[in-house]
Amino acid sequence: MSDHSHTSSDSTSSTDTSMDSMMSMSMGTFHWSSSGDAIFFDSWMPKSESAYIGTCIGLFVFAILSRGMMAIETYFVAWISMRFNKVHENDQSGQSELSRASVSYSIKRPVYPSRLTMPVVPPFVWHTDTVRSFLTAFASFINYLLMLVVMTGNGGYFIVVIVGIFVGEMAFGRFRSLGGFRDDHCS
Repeated sequence: MSDHSHTSSDSTSSTDTSMDSMMSMSMGTFHWSSSGDAIFFDSWMPKSESAYIGTCIGLFVFAILSRGMMAIETYFVAWISMRFNKVHENDQSGQSELSRASVSYSIKRPVYPSRLTMPVVPPFVWHTDTVRSFLTAFASFINYLLMLVVMTGNGGYFIVVIVGIFVGEMAFGRFRSLGGFRDDHCS
């Protein structure tokens, strides 16, 4: 009888040990080793200190590229929007004469708030929307690859990716303002 309780106790402790090891594996901690972590595919695994440094330089450039791709996408969308707005303005050139006449008339009448104007959404154009979609998908692809690198748990890779994103944002972040203030850049 006591032999049975001893066996039960051993199986419980081995279950606890395996649960602890599974828990520590799933928690994910950073490590600072310079070898053993494959990047994107098994053949890109630094095995020496110089290979690790080369990998970090490659990841740094890749992180800068991730911000550059977002800038290219934003610039492309702003450029297409400017083209559409120029064409749309030409379509409404007859309306501008009417608005000038109403301005002179509005001096005699009380001024009321103007109607809320909704932004005009450009129509679907195959070549434009295909390029825009490709740029968005490619920027997401690069960002997900960087996420996979960070998920290796290598602290050096993590720091290099963050610093690369910082440098890339310093270089290309100002292009994001084109997405929010298109009217200021159209003139």
